[in-house]
Amino acid sequence: PKMADDGAELLAFLTDARRQAKGLHEGDDGARVVCVMGNESADLDSVVCAVVHAHALHRCHQQDVTHPCHILPVINIPAADLCLRTEVVFAFGQVGVTQDHLVFADDIDLGHLQANGRLEVVLVDHHVLASNQRLVAASVTAVIDHHADSGEFPDATPRIVQPVGSCSTLIAQQALGKREFQLSHVETRLLLAAILIDTVNLDKSKGRATPDDDSIVAQLTSLHPTIDADELYQLTRKAKFDVSALGALELLRRDYKERVINGHRVGIAAVTLALEGFVEKADAVEALQAFSCARKLHVLLVMTQFERSGFCRQLLMFSPRAWYCNGLHEALAEPLQLTLVTISGLEHLLLFNHNAIKKSRKAVFPLVEEYLNTVPCLKVVGVTGGIGSGKSTACRLLADQGFFVLDADKLGHETYTPGSVVLQQIVAAFGPDVLNDDGSLARRALGAIVFSDKAQLEKLNQIVWPAIAELVAKRLVTARPPHGVVFLEAAVLLEAKWDAFCDEVWVCRVALPETIARLAKRGLSEEEARKRINAQMPTEEREKQATVVIDNSGSEQELSDQLQRLVEPLKTAAGAPA
Repeated sequence: PKMADDGAELLAFLTDARRQAKGLHEGDDGARVVCVMGNESADLDSVVCAVVHAHALHRCHQQDVTHPCHILPVINIPAADLCLRTEVVFAFGQVGVTQDHLVFADDIDLGHLQANGRLEVVLVDHHVLASNQRLVAASVTAVIDHHADSGEFPDATPRIVQPVGSCSTLIAQQALGKREFQLSHVETRLLLAAILIDTVNLDKSKGRATPDDDSIVAQLTSLHPTIDADELYQLTRKAKFDVSALGALELLRRDYKERVINGHRVGIAAVTLALEGFVEKADAVEALQAFSCARKLHVLLVMTQFERSGFCRQLLMFSPRAWYCNGLHEALAEPLQLTLVTISGLEHLLLFNHNAIKKSRKAVFPLVEEYLNTVPCLKVVGVTGGIGSGKSTACRLLADQGFFVLDADKLGHETYTPGSVVLQQIVAAFGPDVLNDDGSLARRALGAIVFSDKAQLEKLNQIVWPAIAELVAKRLVTARPPHGVVFLEAAVLLEAKWDAFCDEVWVCRVALPETIARLAKRGLSEEEARKRINAQMPTEEREKQATVVIDNSGSEQELSDQLQRLVEPLKTAAGAPA
């Protein structure tokens, strides 16, 4: 596309800034380096703010030859991720700016500049640093942001944190107030595009536009009346929502922010697609798992926005530690007006319509923070093994050392107490002979049925396992254990997929003859013992999924010594994501 004539100055500034950024690695000229840095989601508002404000600062400092400095607009993502911001590529492409004109987070070593005393950071469109950039907090000198005021960087000058619809509104206010700087047609077009996208074209029903946004849009369109604001909004919006070529992992990376709250690492990805479209991507479930694990997240929220007979929002909750989602759902259900969405085949995912559509990500983060500040950051270690492997002995020894042990088998007993729904389901499935005279479950009678018939065992598991998982999640939400560590003892930890609750999995093992000998002491014949062993996951399969394998062939003292060595690192690293 043809670039307006007055865009040449901006393009020259960006080209020179890119050259200067590359030169920082080749030598030290001693000059200050002022990085005008947007947030880590690098949406259109963030990128426009960084570019326009950096250019304005550059113009104002041009005359100051006594204090030379490099003023660089920094796009706070790796260069390879720019293609994921389709509206950014479109809006800047319309004025002739390409990726080769821009400076990205991986072009600059902020830590090195700070260590040499050369760094100044101006934060735009955020004032809470991402966890991987907190080391440069001492270098932050100025803040311009429109998110809720967290109180950080109180000594920044200027420190402008105002609740307007778009940070570009604040940047435009600053630019229009500088006599040394006049907004070009190109910069006006970029600012308008960002403000209109953030405020949904100043639509009052969406609750995002403020009088300041209205005023600035009026001033900008008056300054350059040849810009058709409505057409600009429609074209930019179309580019933003065109994510058809992106896979699920790319969508998660596209507009992502992360916080560490009370030790919990939380990510929120914004996706311009209905949940149905996202989860139907070929790699969706695998992408959620891979993305969360790569970033060591405790919980990942995917917030979607799209048009369907009006503006809509939806929410997906995912955690490698499944219990996080239970408490978070309860905390967010009312303020976000969540209603459950069920998609066939994906019942294991927590999907919701987010009916409080005015609450965007910047409103959701404080709600998440409020909840997680009440929840200790736990490390959950699953302890499992085949029958007779000594996992219960191991957990007793751990409890003796002062650790909190949650016994899934005992929780299972709670699910089928007389009169419970689960016990009613068991009787309906297996008949009245599985009841004792007092109405309690006749476990040995039930065992005789299920341990000789895999189909019957699967039927029982489908009744009991979900109920136990629900109890485990509830206990973890309220747990306040010593050292911040919970040991979850479960014979079927892996089979029931309860390892989703865990940061680590410890597997106890003994040789088969020893297992049979131990079961004989419990009154089981060799035939009964072998039936139970054969009904379980093979030891080799368990060990493939283990973080730690505990050899329990020796004495109880030898087991205790092994455990002592294993728990020492947990006492100092409790709560750190695995």
